[in-house]
Amino acid sequence: MQNATVNGAPNMVAVETEPKKLTLVAKELAFSMLLTLDAGTVDELARQYIRKGEKVKETRNDYKDATKAFAKVAAALEIRLEAGKKQNFYPQNKSLTEFIKDIAGEKPPTHALTLKNTFCAFVNGHFIAETDYDANSNNCLEIAARILAAVKGDLQHDAVRKAAHELKERTDKEAKNLRDILASVKPAEKLSAQDALELFEQICEDGHLVVCLAQLPDIFKEMPETEQRDTYIAFARTLERVDGALGEKVDAWTREASTAITITAAGVPVGTVQPEPETEAEMVPA
Repeated sequence: MQNATVNGAPNMVAVETEPKKLTLVAKELAFSMLLTLDAGTVDELARQYIRKGEKVKETRNDYKDATKAFAKVAAALEIRLEAGKKQNFYPQNKSLTEFIKDIAGEKPPTHALTLKNTFCAFVNGHFIAETDYDANSNNCLEIAARILAAVKGDLQHDAVRKAAHELKERTDKEAKNLRDILASVKPAEKLSAQDALELFEQICEDGHLVVCLAQLPDIFKEMPETEQRDTYIAFARTLERVDGALGEKVDAWTREASTAITITAAGVPVGTVQPEPETEAEMVPA
C-alpha cells in the first residue's frame, strides 16, 4: 500500500493528518511552498476555491485574488497529474480540468486555468518573479496568456519577452501595451453584435457571469472617457431594470451582502449605512 506523498507525486492512500490552515491569497501562497505540501492540503485548497466561486456574496477583490492564488494550486496539481501519468496511476488522456473536478467536485473556471498558464510560462519560466505575478491584475495576466497562446507557447518569441517586461514594470498603460503586443501577433477580429450576444449567452449558461462581472472595473478604467460614460449609463439602466424585475428581494440580498460589499448610487453608499433623514424642504415637490 502506497502512502500519500508530497505534491510532486500521486497519492493512493490519504494520510489522516490535520490540514494546514491555508487560504487563497496569492501573495501569501508561494508556489515553492505548495510543492512541499501533502496532497490532501493542496486538494483542500482546490475545493476551497470551488466553494468560494459558489458564494455570490463574496467581494469582487477577494474572488479575483483567490482566482490568482488558485492558478498556483492548479499548477501544482498539474505537476502531480503528469507525475502520475508517468507511473500509470492516471490515464494518459486525463486532462487537468477533469483531474481538478475529481478533487473539488466541479470544473474550475476557464479564466483560472488561463492564469495557470501565465504562471507556468512567465514565473516558472523565469521571465518574471512570483511577486510580479501576485502584483498584476487578473486582466493583464489574462492578456499575457493570450499572447502566449497566439505564439503557440514559444517562450523564445519576442512577444513573450515584451509581455514579461510589461508584467514587471506595471505602468498605467500596461493593459493597453499588452493588448498592442497581442494585436501584433494575433490581429483582433471584430465580433458582430449577434456573435457577441451568443457568446454572452454561453457565458451565462456555463455559470461564468460572476467572474466576468468582477472584471468590469478594470475594463472600465481602460476605456476612453466617452465609452466609459456610455457604458456606465447602459450598465446603470440595466441594473435598474434588474431591480424592477426581481422586486423587493434584492433589498434583502443587499442587506445580507452589505457587510462585505459597498454598493453605491451616484456615490452615496447603500446598505447598512443609514441615509440622512429628509428635511421637510426636501420632501416637498419643487
